[in-house]
Amino acid sequence: MKYKIKYLLATFVLLFLSSVNAQFVQKSDSLGLVVIPAEKYDAYRPGLDAKDGDVFALEDSVEGFMGEGYMKAYMAKGDGSTSNAETINIKLSYNVNFVDTGTHYVWAYVFFPDDHSDSFFYGVDGVVAGQVSGQPRGSWSWHKGNTPIVIDSAGVHSVDFFGREPNALLDHIIITSSETFDPNINKEWMPKVIAFVSMPGKIDPATNENADKPFIDDLISAGYEVFTVYTNSIETASQGLLDSLNSADLIIIGRSGSSGDFGGSHKEAWNNIKAPVMLLHLWAARNNRLNWLPTGTTTSYDNAGDTIKAKIELPDDPVFRGITLAEDNTMNWVVSPYDFMATTDGGNGTILAREAGTSNVLFVRWDPWVEFYDGAGDYPAGYRTLIGNGNDHAGPFNYYNFTPEAKQVYLNEVERMVNLPEAPPRPVGLGKTIAFISKESVVDPNTNLSADKPFIDELLEQGYKVYTLYSASLETASEGFVDTLNSVDLVIIGRSGTSGDFGGSHKTAWNNITSPVLLLHLWAARNNRLNWLPTGATTSFDSAGDTIIAKIEMPDDPVFAGVTLSSDSTMYWVTSPYDFLEAADAGNGIVLARDAATSNVLFVRWEPWVEFYDGAGDMPAGYRSLIGNGNDHAYATGGDAALFNYYNFTEGAKQVYLNEVARMVNLGKVPEPVSVEEEKSLPVSYSLEQNYPNPFNPTTTIKFSLPEKSIVKIAVYDLLGRLVANLVNGEYAAGYHTIQFNASDLASGVYFYRIEANDFVSVKKLMLLK
Repeated sequence: MKYKIKYLLATFVLLFLSSVNAQFVQKSDSLGLVVIPAEKYDAYRPGLDAKDGDVFALEDSVEGFMGEGYMKAYMAKGDGSTSNAETINIKLSYNVNFVDTGTHYVWAYVFFPDDHSDSFFYGVDGVVAGQVSGQPRGSWSWHKGNTPIVIDSAGVHSVDFFGREPNALLDHIIITSSETFDPNINKEWMPKVIAFVSMPGKIDPATNENADKPFIDDLISAGYEVFTVYTNSIETASQGLLDSLNSADLIIIGRSGSSGDFGGSHKEAWNNIKAPVMLLHLWAARNNRLNWLPTGTTTSYDNAGDTIKAKIELPDDPVFRGITLAEDNTMNWVVSPYDFMATTDGGNGTILAREAGTSNVLFVRWDPWVEFYDGAGDYPAGYRTLIGNGNDHAGPFNYYNFTPEAKQVYLNEVERMVNLPEAPPRPVGLGKTIAFISKESVVDPNTNLSADKPFIDELLEQGYKVYTLYSASLETASEGFVDTLNSVDLVIIGRSGTSGDFGGSHKTAWNNITSPVLLLHLWAARNNRLNWLPTGATTSFDSAGDTIIAKIEMPDDPVFAGVTLSSDSTMYWVTSPYDFLEAADAGNGIVLARDAATSNVLFVRWEPWVEFYDGAGDMPAGYRSLIGNGNDHAYATGGDAALFNYYNFTEGAKQVYLNEVARMVNLGKVPEPVSVEEEKSLPVSYSLEQNYPNPFNPTTTIKFSLPEKSIVKIAVYDLLGRLVANLVNGEYAAGYHTIQFNASDLASGVYFYRIEANDFVSVKKLMLLK
């Protein structure tokens, strides 16, 4: 349930608006609902005679209420007498047109401060029927009345609430003909709430009222609950304002605001709002403001009184229901003067309407977490719609200039947006780029699609931007091709490639790639290929349908988050057939998983500028991971039904693979040491260096040195000594080592990181500033 909190702060103005109903009408459905805001009473009686001085008062200081406010019972003392309630106690009356007769049930949204302020009487037509009372106390909650009310005839009756205990708060009342209805479960009763972003000081000189009032009045007339808000510095606004915006069913940014209040340092905060946002202010969409559109060029049609037509691009969209379009799918949109954005390009948005004469966009939608346009660098955290209106550039004041038809489209779009589902969470891969090395000629005969497509599709679903490319001769590839590999956040070498394309003269070029590289092709890691592992011996498990079990060497590593391991730290890894390398020795790599039966490595990591194995003569220019998958041996040789089995991760192993991708895209690049030969000389002692940068947000680098091969543990603790992250837990070769710590899931503050390596222990402090 979305509750709005009302704040009065200097940085913004919050003003609640709602329509006044003379009576409430029962819905003619199975629930027979009547929803009544307590402050919308039709009649009010203060205390009489002995109760003189008792009053109900509209207040808004106790946070968590819905709507405009709540009614507080100011009484000198409690009164359990129903006769006094009916005759002299304070009373609120609500005229309700009942469609159904018979038994009805009463619910009230109340706040009872303590056990001396914990009830109201209620009834019909001035007669007490029952009371709402009880716990919890000290918080807003729904209470069901202890006795139903009986409506003996259809038509208008007075539903009454009487003061019984002092200081009890009444916010909303629901009457229902359903005995099983529960407002905590059945949420369809809730009114849709719109936050209208409107600058209070922008006045229409013709009416001497707020410039956005016509928009707001239309929304209220349509039955929405509207509150207005404005801030010229949302990035420094209170959490209360942000909560208020994100709790709304829709945010509408009106025409009255200054477009500069939505650009610069404010842009990101607005785009991070999770609630749906509708923008009426076209100029606020430009690339130096909210950055929804790929232009900063504005234009205006200043000739007053002309009607500007829109060309409808998607005439079958339900938003145009009830609208009669011309044969060429045009309609009257606004009356000039009118402010445009000088662009026909809606980027990655869906264009629903353009200006008929210039094709400039008028009406565009964007889905959550889709970059507004290629290269924008900005993404909406929720649904977004631009539906331009108004002019403040020239001529008469003309903020509300929709034609009647366009106004209907606008209201239809509002109705669509308030009913949109909750936006999905931020994709793991948002803003990260991956170069996937995939050989197009290798096709899955079952699908006739690329053999690597399942891998690529999963990355796209995670929000990564994926470039698919291949080179059989990287050492002679174009400079542009190599630059692409070195510019992305991660390179993944898929299963479809020929392992020989990564050996011989190509090996050094691949190992010199500075971006992190994830290798799915086990056989390409052998010593006559990329030379990551000290063996050239290959083997295959060609029998189909068996599940190969992995022994997890570092079960506390975050890469296994979300994966259930057996008590012996094993898990299902792949389904056969499967290609292995006969290598239990990963050299200077960190082994995270082995085949449980043979101890052959399945999952290994190497750090930059550390020789793959002693005597290899090769070292990576960036981070490297091997996480083997697939088989092409049985298929190539016709073994066991010649199964095509390039993508054979179990669900658990797939999660490990995706977790490793998420880790690697944030690793970045490590500069080559001043002297690699100097770096090869072993440290003379253990050391733990200060992280850099420090303070940081959210990623920092930690370096440590080992004079000999060691079992290393590095963990992060908060100020209370509680473990918050395990960074390292495994065997490392002698040498200089670098790890990355991503603290995106932690709160700002001071933390400590601690290393244990053989008998060496060291602790240092780091600071996270978000």
